[in-house]
Amino acid sequence: MWTENWTGWYKNWGGKDPSRPVGDIAYAVALFFQSGGTLTNYYMYHGGTNFGRTSGIYITTSYNYDAPLDEYGNLRQPKWGHLKGLHTAIIMLKKVLTEGNVSTTNVGVGVNATIYSANGTSGCFLSNKNATSSATVTFQGNQYCLPAWSVSILPDCKKEVYNTAKVRSNLDQAKTALEALIKREEKKREVMESEVSLQRIQMKYTDLHNLLCLPYRFDLSSITLTS
Repeated sequence: MWTENWTGWYKNWGGKDPSRPVGDIAYAVALFFQSGGTLTNYYMYHGGTNFGRTSGIYITTSYNYDAPLDEYGNLRQPKWGHLKGLHTAIIMLKKVLTEGNVSTTNVGVGVNATIYSANGTSGCFLSNKNATSSATVTFQGNQYCLPAWSVSILPDCKKEVYNTAKVRSNLDQAKTALEALIKREEKKREVMESEVSLQRIQMKYTDLHNLLCLPYRFDLSSITLTS
């Protein structure tokens, strides 16, 4: 459990605006979940304001903290979009992350592949811990290019839907991850609809069977015979 993942820092009077690159934040979060983490809390995700003298000595009243949402609620891009893409990708792995078995293997210098598996389903992380050099690796028959100091997320262990260092394409990454998530949910819905249809057919034929098997009864007491 990670209780305080700093997205920035305080701003001092006369000092520069503090900033933490979103690629570094995303890398830390992805690596945390790759290593078995279960919960991360951002400090701050939404900036605020300390009015009057409540901010502290030499600290400005603005508590923006370089957060994905500033103190007015505005989106701070690309930080907001890049982190949204990250968590969209992680959510796609929620089943295997919480219920699966995990194994990690080295696939290159400073490069690790982690596989989470549960009930025939698997999801993978590829991490490059080299701070200055990218890496091209082959994993399960496919080739991947990992920028320096980055983590790639593969919800099906085949297709990369997100990489922490590819910040400029964060909107495309979020779109890719969201489309994959929607596709997965649609498949679940199709299976559920098929099961419901099958149940309805079974109920229909069960009712028909019961109807055909009902004994016929005739009330002869009300019949009058006349010549």
